[in-house]
Amino acid sequence: METLLQLDHPLRFACGPDLPCFTVCCSDLDLVLTPYDLLRLQRRLGLSSEQFLARYTERQLRGRADLPFLFLRMRDDEKKSCPFLTPQGCAVYSDRPLACRLYPLGLLPPAPEIKSGGEEFKLIQEPDCQGHQQQPEWMVKEWLADQCPGEELDLGRAFSGLCFDPQLRNRPLTLDQRELFYTAAYNFDRLRRLISEDGFFKPYLKDPELAARLLTDDIALIRYGLSWLRSCLLSEAERSANSG
Repeated sequence: METLLQLDHPLRFACGPDLPCFTVCCSDLDLVLTPYDLLRLQRRLGLSSEQFLARYTERQLRGRADLPFLFLRMRDDEKKSCPFLTPQGCAVYSDRPLACRLYPLGLLPPAPEIKSGGEEFKLIQEPDCQGHQQQPEWMVKEWLADQCPGEELDLGRAFSGLCFDPQLRNRPLTLDQRELFYTAAYNFDRLRRLISEDGFFKPYLKDPELAARLLTDDIALIRYGLSWLRSCLLSEAERSANSG
């Protein structure tokens, strides 16, 4: 049975090179990347989004909707190690993905009814991890503030809210819809080309100032892409349900 923690619950955890289990959790991962994860990592490595997608990710269809989630591609070694793992630890630690930042907490899909204590997270307790026996003790909200001081958690919640929306996840997407999802959520290079050159977004994006901003502001581009996907895909799901 999963242990669920709310924002005011205590959490004892610490990790570092002094622990014998250090980096054990950095191999054979099924690690989903959020759009903001991609942005941080491609910036860190000096790559375009299309270069990063080709070198470091794998696309897998998941759930009833066949959403094209992106996973971090592990190394082709015996341990299936994270591509950013070194003997000293994570080579991209300050830009690590949200799943790594939250650990040992896991982000849950938005609940239709939030309990009185607020948002819940699952507690991940793996048998090899000794971090749970360490000091200090945190409140969950303190851990989140310490590990996710920027846009990570907010944009992660927005992405999770879209992916697990009941109207979307219960209906398989068409091939064209899957490609739109992939482009708007992950392929920032192609999304900007569609906004600036293709004319695809003209019926949706009628504010020229916003359109110009999306060509230079990465965070605004991610937020717009997720908002557009929600509006576009969910409206199509509603039309399909009403005509079925």
